[in-house]
Amino acid sequence: MAGPDLSEFIVLDTETTGIAVGSRLVEVAALHVKNGVVVRQFQSLVNPEMHIPSIVQGVHGISDAMVASAPKATPVLADFAKFTAGHTLIAHNASFDFRILQGEYGRVKVATPGCGMYCSLKLARLVFPEAMNHKLGTLATWLKLPHPPTHRALADCFTTMELLNAMAARKKSHQAVRLVGRRYEL
Repeated sequence: MAGPDLSEFIVLDTETTGIAVGSRLVEVAALHVKNGVVVRQFQSLVNPEMHIPSIVQGVHGISDAMVASAPKATPVLADFAKFTAGHTLIAHNASFDFRILQGEYGRVKVATPGCGMYCSLKLARLVFPEAMNHKLGTLATWLKLPHPPTHRALADCFTTMELLNAMAARKKSHQAVRLVGRRYEL
């Protein structure tokens, strides 16, 4: 199923307390991209109101101390909904970010942005079938993207944007690259 083209979209990423159902948001970031250029950005740490396991802190580097004075999910998600409203959302491995955001919006009872979300990982499988795998880090290295992913939300948004630009370049234009696959409704 074809979706909107890539001339304007919002790329997002989340960092969490883990990967299990019920994991909480600790960071969310987004870039509003128009014709391959960032026109606005959003980033916030989030106090998850629970301990971040040490093994997870080792992945993204976000500690309990870093989020202790961060805002809780309610105001962050309200601001995020305003930032993203009316735009197509794209995330690398969107099913994970969708599940986390959907769970958090439901938990804090904040209205969702009402956007469709697509997965750049699924698109990368179609555009770069010859890649060893389609993890963001692997693709960033293979394509020699200038911003390697760091497992911090804003940095990974920039890497995903660069990946989308690389896919558009392979297809010769942003209009030629169509989003495919499942559309998640956030």
